[in-house]
Amino acid sequence: MKFKYLLSLFLFISLVASIQGVILKNYAKYADSTTSNGICTNYLYLVFENAEVIEAGGVHLRIGDNEPDFIIKKITTSVDSSIQTFTLSFMVLDYFLNTNSALGPFSLEVIDQDQQSSFFPLTHYYPECTLPTPFQILSFYPVKYDFSSQMIKIEFAVVNDIHMEKPNSICSSTWGPCQVENLKTFLYVIKIQPKLSIFSNPSIDVELSAGVNELPFSFNSPFNFNNLQGMYQSLALISPNPGSFSETFYPSIKGVYVKYIAKKTEPFILYTYNLINDTAYSFAPLLSDGLSTTMITLATMREPNLGNNQIQLSVVGKDSANLPSVQTVQTLLFGYQGFNLISFTGTTAFNRVQSVLGLFQLSLDATNTHNEPKWTNFMGDVVQMPYPYGFTKTSSAQIPSYKLEQLFPALKKSYSTKISDYFHRESTFSGVDITISEVTTVPFIESQTISRFNSYISVLTIKARGPLPGIYRFISHYPSKVFLAADVLASGTVYDGTFDLVFDATEFIDYDQNLFYVEVESFAKTKLSSKDFPGLDLEQPKLFENPIILFDSFSFLHKSLDKNNVGKKNIVLFSINIIDIPILRIKTNNYFEPAKYESYIGSYSSQLNMYVIEFELPSQSLPGELDYSIFIAGNEFTSAEMQRLFADRAKLTVDTTTYDFMPPMITSFTQFVDSENDPNQVEFGWYFQIKDQLTGFDHGVIHITANHDTEPRIFNITEKDRAWGDQYDGSYKVTFKVPREQCRELLYYISYASLSDKNGITSKNFDPYALNPVTELMNNHAQVHICTTPYPNVQLATLTAFTLSTSNTGMTTASITIRDIGGLGLSTRHHPYIFVQGIVNYIKIETVLSGI
Repeated sequence: MKFKYLLSLFLFISLVASIQGVILKNYAKYADSTTSNGICTNYLYLVFENAEVIEAGGVHLRIGDNEPDFIIKKITTSVDSSIQTFTLSFMVLDYFLNTNSALGPFSLEVIDQDQQSSFFPLTHYYPECTLPTPFQILSFYPVKYDFSSQMIKIEFAVVNDIHMEKPNSICSSTWGPCQVENLKTFLYVIKIQPKLSIFSNPSIDVELSAGVNELPFSFNSPFNFNNLQGMYQSLALISPNPGSFSETFYPSIKGVYVKYIAKKTEPFILYTYNLINDTAYSFAPLLSDGLSTTMITLATMREPNLGNNQIQLSVVGKDSANLPSVQTVQTLLFGYQGFNLISFTGTTAFNRVQSVLGLFQLSLDATNTHNEPKWTNFMGDVVQMPYPYGFTKTSSAQIPSYKLEQLFPALKKSYSTKISDYFHRESTFSGVDITISEVTTVPFIESQTISRFNSYISVLTIKARGPLPGIYRFISHYPSKVFLAADVLASGTVYDGTFDLVFDATEFIDYDQNLFYVEVESFAKTKLSSKDFPGLDLEQPKLFENPIILFDSFSFLHKSLDKNNVGKKNIVLFSINIIDIPILRIKTNNYFEPAKYESYIGSYSSQLNMYVIEFELPSQSLPGELDYSIFIAGNEFTSAEMQRLFADRAKLTVDTTTYDFMPPMITSFTQFVDSENDPNQVEFGWYFQIKDQLTGFDHGVIHITANHDTEPRIFNITEKDRAWGDQYDGSYKVTFKVPREQCRELLYYISYASLSDKNGITSKNFDPYALNPVTELMNNHAQVHICTTPYPNVQLATLTAFTLSTSNTGMTTASITIRDIGGLGLSTRHHPYIFVQGIVNYIKIETVLSGI
């Protein structure tokens, strides 16, 4: 009998110092076996004690007298290398033609550095192999079009069988490129990027593949096509006007903003197609008053100064013969103007300040930035440089420059950072220090334990070690969450400590007990996945108990909601076979945001003998079905899954022609200058007109910045600042005082704005998931303060003394002395700041004047 084996082993090392002889301390199944084409693959953990003398090539698997080929890869090493762990995988050909007893016995030979062999039997171990079962779909869920991703999505559930064949990630579709993603263990989604040319087809044909089988399916289009002529005549372009579109002070990160109003409230598809970039985007309906629908899109644009963009607007519907069709509504030409591309130029240096820390220094030449630059730190996190950190200026410079100094672990020979302006244009700076001894040691997990506070809050306690200067963070998957080690340290140090990671099911929606694992990442950027080694007991604990749950009944008090009860209380009632605290999650996000859910906690009613969850829908909800999920004891049941069990009783719909997902927008402005009341100062600013048609503007914040003074003036806007109008269309005053004499002429503009309506729908600039509140301004709002007597360039103030003192309680006080030799005096608005730096971030501290 011939067998072929492939063995791959991953090496782990721990913290016990001994050379008394290698001991096989533990072994266990690493993962469920997998099978493909008659080959069975098995997985094992192996843990050796007193193992500092083992090299990677010294571990051999033997099955009877046979020694298969194998691969060994070292994964982690503890400080003293006394414990080493391996993950072992091997494949058996033609296993299903033989019985378990035909293989074995299994044993390990371990050869130390002195070429001494130790043998360890794997008693009663035999491969666990199961023939793959055919791929079987349990049910398809309704076809949906996701405006935020611009994709058709079709979710489907498969039978509960871990040995079933998995579908391939690539599928084929008559509507466009097609892919399959695994959402949960037994839940998948088909994603299709539709082509404009076939958008009007009434059906979608999809072919999935699993194993050797090709599985064809056909679905109805998710769109209801209406009469084209009526839609065509009802469309009106609102913003922007064709012509020159400037990003100077109100860029749109995604592209040019186009807004239409249609005298229709039924769903239909309006598309933009960029003839130059060859990309198409659908319009999202955001606002309906029952008579008309406001729709917007953000069409991609070419880079500034690279020429015009031709945008074609098309509508999908039915022609005069009642057949699906696509017709062009309008073609627009935009001349995209903006800042010149900022090319950061500068020099870098790296200095060792101690054995494990270094100081990265980057000096940037003069840069015309209207917001503080962003930079990428050594861990890959993007950090905003707050004014005036790194801000330097000489008396002769008209444009400020920046100097970045950042501490980071000196653990790698190479170092780099990226600097970007607020248009996300990046410049990379890097260097090499050959004197650094790189740290390659991977963190080590000693143990993981679970403490359950209740049925939806669990605490994962991890005992772990990492190379100096220690563990940086823990990254969990299914659910996705990041924990900074310093924030969750319960005892010990970030180098060797116990960490408590709290998981609250009301805060996440992607938990899967079969896929959950944690990564431990050190400051040296080395990682250990708990999938590769979960701890010395070789078990990955589950956050929740995950019992089998059976529903006996399920219903909503109100299945269909209209404008009379949207925003009011509703109740879901159900009975199940266990005792628990259930959670209901209602999807609340608009088209441009990642999925967000509002959570509601339920309880058991002894009167009704049922579980009851009281919840409230947003006062503005889009018409159609609402997405929700029920979380019970670690099990997630989506609205589609509940409809599979209870049909229309589990369907929650909104039947309304009015909705508002349009955030407040600044639609116009009036510049304001009042120089009559104060002989020394001028009141300077704007009246901004803010519109929010159905819900009403609630509050906001606006930052006003000058071109040579990047410390913003911050204004919190409420109804108290409204000069006239109402919450739906009002004018709000934003003004401040500037000197009349002996001043610098500066250009003032909105550097940041965030406006929210009474439902919490927010417009915000520099946010990829929000509309820019100043996008609808067709004129440049910036204005210049003209000084009566501008002051000339003078010498800047200088720092003459800096002292630090620490009290017995650990309080540190910094004292600085500043001398103004230019003769104008220190600014009363710009207080000196002190920055306290660490290897992750820094703290900004404003000083207080103590004497003159």
